[in-house]
Amino acid sequence: MKRGLPFLFVFLFCTQAFTQEIHIVVQAEGVKKMKVAMPFLSGASDFAGPTWALLKKDLEISGVFDLIDPKGYVSQAPAGSIQEVNLKDYALIGADFIITGSIARAGNNATIRLEAAEVSTGKIVTAYSRQVSMSAPYGGVHDFMDRFLKDSLGLGGIFSSRIVSVLRTGNSKVLYISWSDGTGGQPIIKGRPGDIVLSPAWSPDGKKIAFVSYARNNPDLWLYQIFPLSVTRLSSFKGLNSAPAFYPFGQKLALTLSKDGSNQDIYEMDLSGKILKRLTNSWGIDTSACYSPDGKSMVYCSDKGGNPQIYIMDLASGRDQRLTFEGKKNTEPVFSPKGDLIAFTQEGDNGLFRIAVIRPDGSGMKALHPNASLEEESPSFSPDGRLIAYAASDGNIYLTDLFGSMPVKITNGGGKYTQPCWGPLLW
Repeated sequence: MKRGLPFLFVFLFCTQAFTQEIHIVVQAEGVKKMKVAMPFLSGASDFAGPTWALLKKDLEISGVFDLIDPKGYVSQAPAGSIQEVNLKDYALIGADFIITGSIARAGNNATIRLEAAEVSTGKIVTAYSRQVSMSAPYGGVHDFMDRFLKDSLGLGGIFSSRIVSVLRTGNSKVLYISWSDGTGGQPIIKGRPGDIVLSPAWSPDGKKIAFVSYARNNPDLWLYQIFPLSVTRLSSFKGLNSAPAFYPFGQKLALTLSKDGSNQDIYEMDLSGKILKRLTNSWGIDTSACYSPDGKSMVYCSDKGGNPQIYIMDLASGRDQRLTFEGKKNTEPVFSPKGDLIAFTQEGDNGLFRIAVIRPDGSGMKALHPNASLEEESPSFSPDGRLIAYAASDGNIYLTDLFGSMPVKITNGGGKYTQPCWGPLLW
């Protein structure tokens, strides 16, 4: 599967290197980003302008590139190719790379041609051409940006991935899916007015989304399969069937059940709904499981120590240990794709919620934005582990890097967005 997730409205329940080596310099305050110049694209202005804006936003989201304001360019003219620009002009303003491009219309489609070059040598790093729909150019932009990340800095892609979140509309909550920069967003699961869906979780292959729905007057676990399209109820025990998390290998997931009394414990279940194993058994509430990328351990939240904290369990032995000791509460843990960090939601001593990270051995705990004006919750890592999506108290989804750089908002408009889950890269 390369592109094109079908945004279908499902009405449920109604029945590395190049010539000159470039380094990303990690400093105490974060990353020294590469400076990019990008003259306006040539071609039809009604399409070239929005496409340039998409490229600008993706550069902003990347975490490693800074776009130099075009107001500072010597020439304000559009540039369709590297040959049309004087690279010395861009070297003088400190550009490391330059992106140029053109748009050629053909009926309801357009051909996007983009080039990225190293300013100091003139070497073309990425040359790209693709036909796209006039109404949806983002697929081509995202594909180019992922190639540029790899060709220029040897980094994995992030833009050919999607984020699923929960969107409040009126008195209902629906699942909402978009590209990782917020473009192309639409609801994919809709129920009756008043229905509530929660806790979306991507499968490792990007073909399924597990979620919780109250549509049948109980928090049941459902499985949305993208190709071929189907929606099935996976777990419907009386009480909670919540907080799903897929195992990185094989056809199973972890979830929280309260079927055995008042306790809420974590179980493993296969994708036919069969319980495979009970993973926790404590007097308190155990929830929000997340497997490590190698499948050998699991982080989760439990209040068995008196208030919600993060624990890590060795799945072979069942032994666990508490990781967090700072703050009033620590919840919603998620492993990074590399397994080197765990992000979580922390309620600080001041009562404000922040996204924090910690190493799996319990060291290096820090809040990413300790002085932010907006509260934060529900972190989710990008496919390459460099960025984190989270929900803020203004009802929008933001992206940030691990150094706490300025967050980028990717949702706009009415509604309230919560519980983002960043899916795998789709090729």
